[in-house]
Amino acid sequence: MTRPFLHVVCYRWGTKYGVEYVNKLHSMVTRHLRRPHQFHCVGETPDGLRPGINFHPLPANHFAGNWNKLMTFQPDFLGLRGETVVCMDLDLVIVDNIDFIGDHPEQEFVIARNWARGMRGNSSVFRVRVGAHAPVWENFVRNPEAVIDKFHGKTRQGGDQRWLNHAIEHFRYFAEGKIVSYKKHCASKSLVLPLPFGRQLSTARLGRARIPDQAAIILFHGEPLPPDVAHRHCGRWKQAPFVLAHWH
Repeated sequence: MTRPFLHVVCYRWGTKYGVEYVNKLHSMVTRHLRRPHQFHCVGETPDGLRPGINFHPLPANHFAGNWNKLMTFQPDFLGLRGETVVCMDLDLVIVDNIDFIGDHPEQEFVIARNWARGMRGNSSVFRVRVGAHAPVWENFVRNPEAVIDKFHGKTRQGGDQRWLNHAIEHFRYFAEGKIVSYKKHCASKSLVLPLPFGRQLSTARLGRARIPDQAAIILFHGEPLPPDVAHRHCGRWKQAPFVLAHWH
């Protein structure tokens, strides 16, 4: 079977992530993905995007937060029906070759593993054949408030992963060990020691986070973000020298 042409897509809205996140993701994908591909950004404005990034405007009445990513499951998303799309979050760091994201093209839906209890997939990175799982989108937009009420996370801005966990019966996962968590797999968490008068001492300054063997994509889900640990530790989280080496 021939290897599919890949469309790598990211989403950007609001002010949390500056345009540099999109440009750096594009640069990392360009360096580390040898498969034929195009890079797309779905967002509110194309201002500041580097050449080579295909911009697509979010609808003026787009959903809040990560629910926007469910647009990827539209029957003809970006006019790409039948094409292969890889959706990537902005807050990740690519440190090695990622050709594996196109492996097993016969599989219609592939996702990173989730390390949270009760969850199967982590939507920081997933691949879908456009149109193959259209009910994910169609059942959501039929009554989005009801879905958000039932499946949202800590805030109503998140919950797309919970919805995918409910809406898709069979999951396939990317190669084991290729996509990892900064918090879970990079020896990044330090001890916090109690001090007198309610103060605390973090040992994070004494070590450095490291890239696990075989890892190619490191997810920075939640806090801290990559620039928070590029030059120094952040609270109990250790400095990650690989951010400076690869996040550009």
